[in-house]
Amino acid sequence: MNNPNNSMIVDFNTLANIEPAVLSIYNMPVGTDLEFCCDNSGRYFIDTKTGKRID
Repeated sequence: MNNPNNSMIVDFNTLANIEPAVLSIYNMPVGTDLEFCCDNSGRYFIDTKTGKRID
């Protein structure tokens, strides 16, 4: 994030094609704080308030 040249705005469908894990958070309430994780079990989000994995 320190370099704005590494970021771009895309529509949600483009993002979902790049990273399908975002489909699991589409209906999350505005303001939900999430962390994107990638490990041996795959790519997923963690709700930082509850610590629960979102699949």
